[in-house]
Formats: sequence, structure tokens, C-alpha cells
Amino acid sequence: MKKLLLIAALLVVSLFGAQQKSIQIWCSQNEDRSITPKTVESAFNSVGLDILANNDMNKPFKTRFKTTHYEVYNLAIFINNDLTLHLLKNHPTFGVLSPMTMSIWSKGDEICVATLSLRGMSRATGVEHKNKYLREYQA
Repeated sequence: MKKLLLIAALLVVSLFGAQQKSIQIWCSQNEDRSITPKTVESAFNSVGLDILANNDMNKPFKTRFKTTHYEVYNLAIFINNDLTLHLLKNHPTFGVLSPMTMSIWSKGDEICVATLSLRGMSRATGVEHKNKYLREYQA
């Protein structure tokens, strides 16, 4: 449970420094391997995001390319249904991002999670970055 709270805290703190970038990346030391794609999924679920898929991509990459660069590489799809509906009512272009995606990877003692920042969501959809629902989605 402490790891989930740590992940959630890292996500919130990192958001403040990532406002000018289109992609936000959070990395954490993970020597004991207690942070996994499943615990990241649980952390996202705990803040109202539904994880629709959390796929291990190493298997298809190994099949196609014979090697991978990461011990863990997952692609996940998530959505907040309520915020998405609010955004789509006035900004149908938000549909290009719905559902949203994130990458989860680890190599050595570090695990990272990446997704679009507020600026990235705004740029991709044309929804103003000051929009209440877009800001809630990003938070």
C-alpha cells in the first residue's frame, strides 16, 4: 500500500514540473521490484481512471525483433468516463485521445511511466489547457 501511495504522490508532484512538455515521464527506483505494471494499474484505478488494457509488449517484440531492451515494457489504455463525456460534449476532438495510453518500462533498478502531459493533451485535441475537465483528467 505504501508503494501505491508513493506512486500516486510521484505522479502528482511530477505533474507540476511537466507543464511545458507534451509527454510526462515519471521514474522511480525499484530495487525490490515491488512496483510492477499491475501496481501502477492499481494506482491509476485508485484515482478514478479505469485501465482497459495493460499489455506486456516484450513477447511480441521478442517474436518480431528477437530481442528487447527492457525487462518490462507494457502499453496500457486508460479512461475516466465522466471526464471524457464532459470533454466530448463541447470538444469532439477529444475523441482522438480517448481512451488515453501510457507506457510502463523498467530496466535495472528503475521503473518509468509515461503519458501525455496537459500541454500534450491540449495540443493533440485543440482543447484549451485551461479547460476544467482537461485539467482534472491530467491531474
